[in-house]
Parts: sequence; C-alpha cells; structure tokens
Amino acid sequence: MKKLVVCLILIAGLAVMAGCGGQKASAEDVKFLTSAEYWYFYDEVIGENEKMHFSEDFSFYWGCECGEPVGDSDLYELFDYDKETQVIKLYNGFDNSSMELKVLDYSDSHLTLEIEGETKEYTTEYRTE
Repeated sequence: MKKLVVCLILIAGLAVMAGCGGQKASAEDVKFLTSAEYWYFYDEVIGENEKMHFSEDFSFYWGCECGEPVGDSDLYELFDYDKETQVIKLYNGFDNSSMELKVLDYSDSHLTLEIEGETKEYTTEYRTE
C-alpha cells in the first residue's frame, strides 16, 4: 500500500512539473490582444492585409487575407505573453520552435509590434486601397 501511495505522489508531482512548462500569462494579461477578433496590417507591396488573431485559449493565427501564412507563421499555433518584457512568444506543442514579437505600443484599436527587426502597426480596421 505504501508503494502505491508513493507512486501516486510521484506521478502527481511529475504531472504538476510537466504542466509548468506551458503558458504563463493569464487571460487578463492578454486581454489587449484577444479583445480584437483580428489585427490587420496592410502590406502595400502585395496590396493585401495580414491578419493576426490571438484567442483566449492562447491559440494563434497569422496569415494574409488570401489564407497563406505570413513567413513561417504556420509553424506556431500557440502564444504566451511576458508582461514584464512585453514580449509575445509564439510556439507550438510539438518541438522547441518559437518566435518572439515585441509589443512596442497598443491601444484598443492599434497594436505596434517589432517583428524580426521590423516595426509593423496593426489595427482593428480592415483596410482596402
């Protein structure tokens, strides 16, 4: 009986430790991201909007309006947010692949991000030429 109790305690401890590697932000921390259905960035070069979506379940989407992913964004399906450093970390559930987006500024209708050294301003309004 003692062995069974010890095994159950060890299993529970491992489960708790394994769960600690996931998201760290709370729903309140990311409300500024999830409050908009989509964040749009109009790319004048291709004449289309990029769409970025952050869900309350910490899932993530980033693609152009034609449905194609932006860069390697299809590698990332989840996100987390570090409130202190103001960094959004994109990642997936199957390998160590990740990408960071630095939040430079935000309001209810604007989200300015630094993405791989480039500054992009997203808005909640869909833009056409």
